[in-house]
Amino acid sequence: MYVPNYDITVGKLSLMIYSLASESGDARMRLYKTMVGCSPLLAEDLPPELRKEWEIFYTTITDYEGENNRLQRSIFNKRNTICIKLIKKLINIHIELKSHQEQYAYYYNQFNK
Repeated sequence: MYVPNYDITVGKLSLMIYSLASESGDARMRLYKTMVGCSPLLAEDLPPELRKEWEIFYTTITDYEGENNRLQRSIFNKRNTICIKLIKKLINIHIELKSHQEQYAYYYNQFNK
C-alpha cells in the first residue's frame, strides 16, 4: 500500500503556489509554467478526502484532445478567467492539505514504522 509523505506533498504544492505567484505573464502562462516546471503530483499523494478535488483540477487542466503538447494546448485554449479559477482551486487544495497535517502525519507514520 502506497502511503505518501506529507512533507513531500506539501513541499510540492508549496513550490507550485510560489511558482504561480512569482512567474511573469497572465494566468494561463503562469499556470502552464507551473505545471511544466514543478514535480508531478499524483492524486495518490494526497489524503483520500482531497483526491477527488485534485482529479477534477488535473482533468480540467488536461482536457484538450490533441496528441502533441496536450497540456500547453489545453491551458492556452482556456480563458484567463478559467485559469484564475484553476489557480484558486490549487490554492484551496494546498490550504486543505495543511489543515489535515496532524491526521495525515499520523496516517503516514502508522504505515511507515
